[in-house]
Amino acid sequence: MMKFPTLQEYLQSKGVSKKTSKKKIEKHKETYKKLYRSHYYKTKEANQKAIKINPTFREYQLLCRVAKEHKKRVSTYVREAAIAYSKKEYIAPDESLVYDLIAELNSIGSNINQVVHQLHAIRAYNDAAHYEKLLKVVKKCKQKVNTFLTEPPEIEEVLSNYLSKNPSEKQRFLELIERL
Repeated sequence: MMKFPTLQEYLQSKGVSKKTSKKKIEKHKETYKKLYRSHYYKTKEANQKAIKINPTFREYQLLCRVAKEHKKRVSTYVREAAIAYSKKEYIAPDESLVYDLIAELNSIGSNINQVVHQLHAIRAYNDAAHYEKLLKVVKKCKQKVNTFLTEPPEIEEVLSNYLSKNPSEKQRFLELIERL
């Protein structure tokens, strides 16, 4: 793709010098702005594809509310949500909180690991074996939390678990499905 010239390059190509009148320079600048905008939008159209969706009023309200919670425009939120769903990931309202949580879990795991190593050094083998089991449980917990945060479950799995724990909700769920 052709590199668009800078304003300075454009003015030089038009023969603008220190002797050129301010009025003529302003005219060249206006022409440059129009050419630049035209180039920008043509490039944008070539690189981005538009997808039209038709949500109901309630769906649109929901999208607006959730996008606002994530501090994003609706179009940005919908695009990121669709991509995250396709990749089986989450969109966190504040991604830094997720990274902070993962860092905190890593820190806790490291602290427990240090405790186990110290117990190995000063205690009898049986105590150390007991704490080895504790370390395995903590590692398993850490892995489950990491998995939960980075790999959302399938919708079928979530619904199946919910309905198995709340069988009285099954009829209401079926009615909701029929309305769609």
